[in-house]
Amino acid sequence: MNSFSALRALRHRNFQLYAAGQLVSLTGSWVHNTALSWLMYRLTHSEWMLGLTSLFTNLPMLLLGMVGGLAADRYTRKHIVILTQSVFLSQAAILAVLTLNGSVRVWHVYGLGLAYGLANAFDIPARQAMMLDMTSREDLISAVSLNSMIFNLARILGPALGGIAVATLGEGWCFALNALSFVAVLLVLLWMRMPAQHQQQGQATSLRDGLQYVKANETVWRLLGICSVSNICFSGAFVLGPFFAQDIFRMGAWGLGCLTAAMGCGAVAGTYLLARSRDVSGLPRVAAWSGLTLGLALLLYGLSPNFWLSAALMAVAGGSLMRLNAATNSTLQTGTPENLRGRIVSMFGMSVVGMAPIGASLFGALARGTSVRIAAMTAGLLCVVSGFSLGRTLRGIVLAMLVLPAFSADPALLSRVNQYLQEVASMTGFQIKRQVPAAMMSSKELEKYLKGKMKSEKPTTKVDIEELVLKRFGFAPPDFHLKSTTVDLLQEQAAAFYDFKTRKLYVLDHIQDDLGPELLVHELGHALADQNFGLKKFLDGAKGDDDAALARMAVMEGQAMYLMGEHAARKLGSSLKNSPEMVRRMSEQDESDEDKYPVMKSVPLYLKESLLFPYSWGFRFQAAVCAKEADCMKRVFEHPPVSSAQVMHPELYFSETVPEKVEVPEAPKGWKPKAAGTLGEVDFSVLLRTFGKTTPELAESNRGGNYVLYENKKTHDYLLNHASVWKDEDTAHRWFEAYAKILAAKWKSYTVQHQSANELDGVGDVGAFRLRWSGRQVTVEEGLPVH
Repeated sequence: MNSFSALRALRHRNFQLYAAGQLVSLTGSWVHNTALSWLMYRLTHSEWMLGLTSLFTNLPMLLLGMVGGLAADRYTRKHIVILTQSVFLSQAAILAVLTLNGSVRVWHVYGLGLAYGLANAFDIPARQAMMLDMTSREDLISAVSLNSMIFNLARILGPALGGIAVATLGEGWCFALNALSFVAVLLVLLWMRMPAQHQQQGQATSLRDGLQYVKANETVWRLLGICSVSNICFSGAFVLGPFFAQDIFRMGAWGLGCLTAAMGCGAVAGTYLLARSRDVSGLPRVAAWSGLTLGLALLLYGLSPNFWLSAALMAVAGGSLMRLNAATNSTLQTGTPENLRGRIVSMFGMSVVGMAPIGASLFGALARGTSVRIAAMTAGLLCVVSGFSLGRTLRGIVLAMLVLPAFSADPALLSRVNQYLQEVASMTGFQIKRQVPAAMMSSKELEKYLKGKMKSEKPTTKVDIEELVLKRFGFAPPDFHLKSTTVDLLQEQAAAFYDFKTRKLYVLDHIQDDLGPELLVHELGHALADQNFGLKKFLDGAKGDDDAALARMAVMEGQAMYLMGEHAARKLGSSLKNSPEMVRRMSEQDESDEDKYPVMKSVPLYLKESLLFPYSWGFRFQAAVCAKEADCMKRVFEHPPVSSAQVMHPELYFSETVPEKVEVPEAPKGWKPKAAGTLGEVDFSVLLRTFGKTTPELAESNRGGNYVLYENKKTHDYLLNHASVWKDEDTAHRWFEAYAKILAAKWKSYTVQHQSANELDGVGDVGAFRLRWSGRQVTVEEGLPVH
């Protein structure tokens, strides 16, 4: 990736001005902090009282951060920041005067720190939420990361200048320089032309909306948990810096400046690398690993016998913490609805700034009772524990927060969900283990969900290979794009869906008024099946068998379709079990509404069949099982069909007739498998229909099939080999002849070089091909080198 992509947020004028002002102001702030730390050490020589400085400065963020977040959502953020930066200027100037005239006392430091903290509780949420206002959603990761880089560049410059200034000028002039630096921020804010901000009016209870959002999104609270523990531990170790610098390594104020600057260097490097990313989905994993790395660095920092090794470890710790914080901030802001952004960012600020006094006080007390080394080692161990316990499942659940914001549900919708959940339980016999939360979703959020789901479950390389396989078989034309078409198709068809990662029902807001009970029954059927059998585990049980996976999808969707029909039948005082005519009518595909769905109408037959098969054939399968088995709902999940043939012909399911295994021809030397899968009856049926063959019933005679896509590592050519086994030799020969015609139809270039009753060799669009018939088996090789 181009290194300049890390700086892409700087293309926005407002962010350019903001970044310049922040660099000046934050440098002054770190000069101030270094001088303040040394001042308190000189005045008290107490670890405990030094820790209390951080308590008074940062505790207001912990107590009032949510109030500040609510203010950032309700009022103009730029005006809030101008006010808070003015408070910062004033408190720095007052401290400078008190220190320069020699009248400064500990209570002055605590009182001014409290004033700073109160303003900071409103400054952080407003300033962080302004990132998106100053840039764009596309450049948000860059903006957040660059902001962290600026913070840490200042951390490098500030402490170094602070150490020199404290040693040469004294603490008072450091505070004066900081007061002057805030002038730069105020000027920048006045020059910035911010877009109009929607100002929410709401009641006091709207604070609860932010808490409910966090509670409903596992990714959010896990990220905030890791962030909170990590910042507690880091602040606890960092506040002990003067004792490491002086009492352990005898390096004085200069040594403290070096430790702080080393941390800043690591942080700049870490956040610069993060700024180059545009992929939000991987950020939670970055946060979890950063928490673990931070813990190990602090553990070794506590053990280190050498000052320069300690400085290096502090650099690692600083880089890890800032990557963790920036990754968390970017993830939260990207996935949070606009109306909640200030409140969610305030919780992030609480986990970063608000936890500092807890860490400083806790580990300051621990250091006083034991030693500074033991305190630092304990902080490291706590980070490692939190990284493992909170971060271990983040990768699997990240989609839930990024693409499924927890909007408040309509009470009427929740009431209907509870009503029909009871009915579904009655029809299935499944136990209701928990209520099903429900919420509305906009069309834009649906698009975001589908794209995120594709990205999370099917990486780009995997989708590209699937697309190539479809094109090689002839299921899709050369200009077909699988990823975008799938998203468009699903978005066109969706009205409501149950997401088994969040265990929540989502209804598209534009169909709310037309939401019928059948749709709710369908999706709640999924919800109860998930509660009793675990849909993810059920679908994963196919173990890479494409045809078996399609059969399991048919179980899931077919049962939900059956419940819709059963609901309709019960309203008429009947049941599908004793109404075969209703089953027949529901089994017939209605194509009268095809014009309403232009994407569905235009997609290749294979994609259309893959989407519709689980519903249409799955319904027929479920009806057939229910006609024979009393406990048919439970049966299909405990003993699912293993092939599309079993779904299409339930007698094969009841007789437990499974597909036969067949060996695919091996590739020549130098070719490596790129993808592999199974072929079922539905695949052969679609292939015959795609190329207009008049004998699609031939597919019913199939008894199994496999394919392997090979890649030549030197030439990057592809070879598609597949094999099939049939009911008897006659049907195998019929497939041999049919596929020869398919090859001629799907390629523009088709030259036969050798042909006999059971062999066909030639050259086509993708290279040489070889078709063989032997007994009940047919093998095909497409893409062999041409000699």
